[in-house]
Amino acid sequence: MAKRLRFQKFAQHSLRKKHLAALTGGAPSKFPKWKNIPAWKAPDVVESFAWMHRIAVDDGIPATDLPDIGSSRITVFRGPRRMHKNNAQLMVFRSMAQLHTCGPLDRQHLCDLIYIIGLGVPVVVASTWRMTGGNPAKLAERASGIVIHLPALEDQFTFMLERNFATSETELVVALGHCAQQPKSKWRVYVDRGRPLAAKGAKVSSIAQLTAVVMKLRKLHRGGCRGYMANLQ
Repeated sequence: MAKRLRFQKFAQHSLRKKHLAALTGGAPSKFPKWKNIPAWKAPDVVESFAWMHRIAVDDGIPATDLPDIGSSRITVFRGPRRMHKNNAQLMVFRSMAQLHTCGPLDRQHLCDLIYIIGLGVPVVVASTWRMTGGNPAKLAERASGIVIHLPALEDQFTFMLERNFATSETELVVALGHCAQQPKSKWRVYVDRGRPLAAKGAKVSSIAQLTAVVMKLRKLHRGGCRGYMANLQ
């Protein structure tokens, strides 16, 4: 029985070698070699990063944690109006935690979130940005640290701002108004004068209230969020 089993294995091995020889013409060196194939392919939306040249950077990131950008075509925006209107095509944050947290008095960060979530601006963490050497074209090689939003302004929503809030928080009003003025926008921004509130809308009288409303409107790109495990619900 044992001899019969060994003979069967020998016959199977011989057939495999015969088949291999037929494929390669008797020269094993001609047999197709293994090729390195990526485990995943970057979605088209990440491939488009190669053309980005306006980058906004969070002021909380030390200069030592950012790469030296040698390209003359890339402009980096910092300061209080880094995301003002269409300044930036990409935002660099310290960590992903900043996408779902905002202090009750942090007006600048809320401005960033309005533009990011409303317009669908991509976000990259500082560690990922550093590994690319500040080159957006290399972001497609990275497996984590990237979050891409779909424009939330394409969904109907009304922001009813309390009068004192609209007067004192001008930068936030400008950010909301800019999103509302985009061609495909279904956002509406009004000052509360006692008119009825739309079915899909919210009244806002503080930074904390506006933060909660904007974050609920977030829409993530299914193929453009890598390593982003935070619970946003």
